[in-house]
Amino acid sequence: IGWSLILAPVYALTQVNDLFTAMVAARWLSFACVFGIFIMIYAICRRLIEGHNKYQIAAIVALCAFMSSVHCDGIVQQAMTEPPFLLLTLISIYFLVDVRISLKSVILAAIFASLTYYVRPNGLFSIGAIVLFLLTRSEFDKTIRVKLILGAVLAFFVVSAPHMISRHQAYGSAFSYGENSKILVDNSTQLWSPSIKAPTLVEYVEKSSYKDYYEKFIAKGLWQILKLFYGTMLHEFWTIVFIASFIKTVFIVRDKKYDVFYVWMLVSLLGLSLVFHVFRSERHLIYLMPVVLIVSVGFLSSMDRNSRVKFSNIVLLVILIFNVSWIPRA
Repeated sequence: IGWSLILAPVYALTQVNDLFTAMVAARWLSFACVFGIFIMIYAICRRLIEGHNKYQIAAIVALCAFMSSVHCDGIVQQAMTEPPFLLLTLISIYFLVDVRISLKSVILAAIFASLTYYVRPNGLFSIGAIVLFLLTRSEFDKTIRVKLILGAVLAFFVVSAPHMISRHQAYGSAFSYGENSKILVDNSTQLWSPSIKAPTLVEYVEKSSYKDYYEKFIAKGLWQILKLFYGTMLHEFWTIVFIASFIKTVFIVRDKKYDVFYVWMLVSLLGLSLVFHVFRSERHLIYLMPVVLIVSVGFLSSMDRNSRVKFSNIVLLVILIFNVSWIPRA
């Protein structure tokens, strides 16, 4: 209902009276959200990357790479839920991209994460990502860590409460999405069949084998996500750079500012793998593209720190690559 909540006051203020005008207004609002996404990519690069010229150039590269993708063009033209969802996700991440994490920044991140849950069901993964991120921060003692986690969880569910209450009233459960909740059926065609009842978790566990788990959640879940996201939606160049960045910032030169991106990716991919066998769509993965691009340009910007290779030369190479990287594939 999140996109509807955003559109409703706009329609009321502009006195929209026909469907065509409503479609045009929705598209312009979608464009405004995408413009906000560009601003957040720039802001995150500024906070993540040291050096005035470096973060500016890195942000420009990330923005150009995202803007030149067919997916960016698609979410603007279709006026669907991706723009507000992606914008709110990046705002939430922004408050956690800092070496010094405070209770205020955690609560702000949780509030915007809860707003993503209004927009899309997988916004629920956001609170899992925030909690796991806080658990990985070794500089906190037990008392501070518990305080931060409780603050995040409380802020998330307080803001989400109206949405969850309305779902409980409509479907009998705060986490129910009607027919879309039948995630344990065998395939997507069974989702909308009223004659097919979804098995409960206990029933599914009782009748399924380890092979069934592998087939549903790994072969048709996680593996298909990785193939679609890193093999089709992203150019191989960005995939390689992202992996190189992960190896460097986690195992070689530890940089905790990148942790939130890796945790967000991990939780999102694992969460989506539970439902991807019935909800196989690129739409569920678009919001992760800026995450990969920001991490990648951050890695590229650090390459000339202790070498004679100039970052400007690297940028030129990147620009040449991404000019052909988003050509639609057959």
